[in-house]
Amino acid sequence: MKIVHIQIGPYSENWAYHENLLPKYHRKLGYEVTHVTFSLALSKSGKLIVSSEGMFVNGDGVKVVRLPHSRFLPVKLAYRLGLVNGLRKILRAEKPDLIYVHGAQRISNLELVRYLRECMKSHKKPILLVDNHADEFNSARNWLSRLIHKTLWRFVVKQLDRYATAFYAVNEACKNFLIRYYRLSPDRIEILPMGGDPDWFSPQNRNLVRRMLGISDDDFVMITGGKIDANKKTIELMEVVSKLPFEKIKLLIFGSVHESLRSRFNELLEQNKDRIRFVGWLSPKDMYSYFVAVDLGVFPGTQSVIWNHAIFCGLPLVLKRWPGMVDFTFNGKYSPCLLIDDVSELESVLYSVLTDFKLYEKMKKDASQVRGFFSYEYLAMTTLQRANDKKEHVAY
Repeated sequence: MKIVHIQIGPYSENWAYHENLLPKYHRKLGYEVTHVTFSLALSKSGKLIVSSEGMFVNGDGVKVVRLPHSRFLPVKLAYRLGLVNGLRKILRAEKPDLIYVHGAQRISNLELVRYLRECMKSHKKPILLVDNHADEFNSARNWLSRLIHKTLWRFVVKQLDRYATAFYAVNEACKNFLIRYYRLSPDRIEILPMGGDPDWFSPQNRNLVRRMLGISDDDFVMITGGKIDANKKTIELMEVVSKLPFEKIKLLIFGSVHESLRSRFNELLEQNKDRIRFVGWLSPKDMYSYFVAVDLGVFPGTQSVIWNHAIFCGLPLVLKRWPGMVDFTFNGKYSPCLLIDDVSELESVLYSVLTDFKLYEKMKKDASQVRGFFSYEYLAMTTLQRANDKKEHVAY
């Protein structure tokens, strides 16, 4: 089977997103995989940069085709609209059996629809899967954006809906977005969460990282991080950790610190040298090594894909509750995490984890049980199985 992933957005190798890891594991499962993307990439600092067009094979054995953006528009506007040249030509050349679209909100998806109409005439009906990462926290934030979603993007999604085998949403909030803004039927949408890369997971790194950091086996180590701004509530976490009445606890912080927080952040670091440590920015692979080395992840602010990577590493978590977030408990069947509604609850929750041995052991056991559901190998197999199960129900 030949699989084509379409991602009309910035693409960089070795990142830990859906558009990197699903193609990687489809390829590892033995399929011929092509990734069609945009002539933009992300720098290490997260800035958009123009990359060379053309074709290459990445380190995972996936053929990557960078299409040129529409020459009638500035590159960043073409990116916002999802306008590239040559998508239908590539699809005709590849003749895929399965097409996976990363991001429904792209004008070039109409070129995909035209290709699918051609397939109807030749009676070759590729499986079409479409995923959505947009929700009301990252999209439709003002009246103009909401209008565009309810008009232009609704039109594009409705065209895809005529041919799609299934729509995927990375969490319930993204599913609700598809229903509210594009009027998709709920039974057309399934949850496919972001996950983790098994190639980067190595439990043996626990001792290596602890020795490197000078952390003893009997220290209870917490970790937090990401792009640290006021909404991450990192300062509040540092303040709580600084006054917890336990000697053998430590907090590791990774990521980048917003300038507005730097003064207070550095002050708390200086005051708690033996308890709180800043380890700087971590690559996704290094982040996994730290997750297996610590005992608890604490993320009391805005939600992040980092949570999914931590769960995949089997790390128990304390998280801020967000509407429509990924249900790591699987409807209460497991208890790998504790949820707080406000940062004011953080001290009492951490105190409970640190003093209630049975509570923590239950979290740890359940985290190890659910981690497999967030493996990209499992997620890649799931997309193929569901696609084949539903293929017969698609009306062309």
